[in-house]
Amino acid sequence: LYARSVMKAQLASPAFSPVYAALTAVINTKLPENGETVLKRVVGQFRRSYKRNDKPVCTAMVRFIAHLINQQVAHEILGLQLLTVLLEKPTDDSVELAVSFVKEAGCALQQLSPQGLHAIFERFRGVLHEGSIDKRVQYMIEGLFAVRKTNFAEFPALEP
Repeated sequence: LYARSVMKAQLASPAFSPVYAALTAVINTKLPENGETVLKRVVGQFRRSYKRNDKPVCTAMVRFIAHLINQQVAHEILGLQLLTVLLEKPTDDSVELAVSFVKEAGCALQQLSPQGLHAIFERFRGVLHEGSIDKRVQYMIEGLFAVRKTNFAEFPALEP
């Protein structure tokens, strides 16, 4: 019941993803099975929306997963696997999703798995050099490299 409610609320207003992830993290401390259920359902929803090319739902789920990683409800390996899937066969939409995910969860990934994040940035560099994606998305990747140079100062893992 909780998992369904929080997912509906998050889908209705993705801007509040950090709040819903924090609420899930608090509940997860006392009832870990609730956090696990939310995570399983969110990942399942992401898979379905990714296969259907449902960009709004996919974007919302990617954002929620990023904030669950920031709150350490989800393990950072989940984030690295998600990025690997998104960058495996790069399209404009998948690269755009990957860029937004790294902006949201990059600070946490930098702290928890710096080598994994480095490998993801190497893949981004490869996508840039291939040149098979739209100019707008290439600029997004370049912007992501600029954000990385500032150590994700604009996108902290946990807001004070």
